[in-house]
Amino acid sequence: SIITDLFAGQLQSSLQCQTCKHTSYSYEPFLDISVSIPRSESKSLLQKTLKMTDSGRCTLQQCFENYTAPEALDDMFDCDKCKQKRKKIKTFSIYRHPKILVVHIKRFCFNEQYRAKLSTDVAFPLQSLDMTPYLSVPCHSDGNDEIKLEESEVEPQVSRKNDHANISAKYDLIGVCNHSGSGMQGGHYVAHVNTSFWKNDKSQWMLYDDERVSNTKSAEQITGPSAYILFYVLKDDHTT
Repeated sequence: SIITDLFAGQLQSSLQCQTCKHTSYSYEPFLDISVSIPRSESKSLLQKTLKMTDSGRCTLQQCFENYTAPEALDDMFDCDKCKQKRKKIKTFSIYRHPKILVVHIKRFCFNEQYRAKLSTDVAFPLQSLDMTPYLSVPCHSDGNDEIKLEESEVEPQVSRKNDHANISAKYDLIGVCNHSGSGMQGGHYVAHVNTSFWKNDKSQWMLYDDERVSNTKSAEQITGPSAYILFYVLKDDHTT
């Protein structure tokens, strides 16, 4: 479908045995990637929920570094090599990146006692977001191979001709969904769209606020703590 062709990518999940270092892989499709805002470590769950980076600001790259960072799992899993249950480390990477990358910033957090919206200012580039550091090795570009929206433990049968040396994984921002409001139960959504994506002219950002459409006055309207969902287009696909 056109949705799959434009938005679908594939994640690679690796599980490495901490004893013998044997690594197993699984693959799952995605239409968007949800990234958490990095938080400083603290003792209480409430503090950990509320305490963001010390400056109240982080970068989108830091969010992706956090997303792809190795995670030591608490549970024990069967190791195919050791033939017994072992502690494992899990790591995510992008096996195949899409033509249009949708990034959801997790601004709403909650536990049994508390719900809140994170107001951390996540800085993100308007042009040339480089996703190369977060790709699997070897990785795959968005060719014409179909992505099936189901999980698999078998490596997708697509060409291995691409690697980090000759693949383009840079994106330009074409749209932002902004949320204003302090909580999960209310607020207001607006959209900012870069019209040059389909008009093929110089960059012009428009604000879509319900039935009202106007020019975006400044970059501060697009960025800042209200940015919630980001839409990036692969640079090679600007004219397609």
